[in-house]
Amino acid sequence: MKTTPIILSLTIIITGCAMVLPSTVPDAEGVEPVSADSMSCSNPFPLKQDCSQLIGPEKEIILSGLELKVAGNKEGTITVMFADDNEKISDSSNLGYDLMKAELVSRNFSITRVTPIKSGRTIYGYAIETTKPSYQIWSKFAAKGR
Repeated sequence: MKTTPIILSLTIIITGCAMVLPSTVPDAEGVEPVSADSMSCSNPFPLKQDCSQLIGPEKEIILSGLELKVAGNKEGTITVMFADDNEKISDSSNLGYDLMKAELVSRNFSITRVTPIKSGRTIYGYAIETTKPSYQIWSKFAAKGR
């Protein structure tokens, strides 16, 4: 009878130590991630709209209450999105992508490629490429007063 509490305790300890690693969104599976640490406004994507060499994407937008930062290429066919939640950044990045995808699809944009932006195991955001210019739609979601 004394073995039951020990087995239960070991189960709790082993289960509690299991760590779930963040995964990328399904649309980015198989795509080589870009390093957030070595990324700039010119490499690997030529970001000419709303990009700062110091902080990266700087246009603040809000989608369904989620704060994101975006930057785009000159043509508007590439949007780089970073999540703004440092505590749950990977989850926020994935949710941000899902919300952005929903907006793009509802406006008949086709997404051609989704590239994860990571540092180690952490997903900081995604580069979303479309067949036609789409970056301009994010102005509608700009955070007011920032």
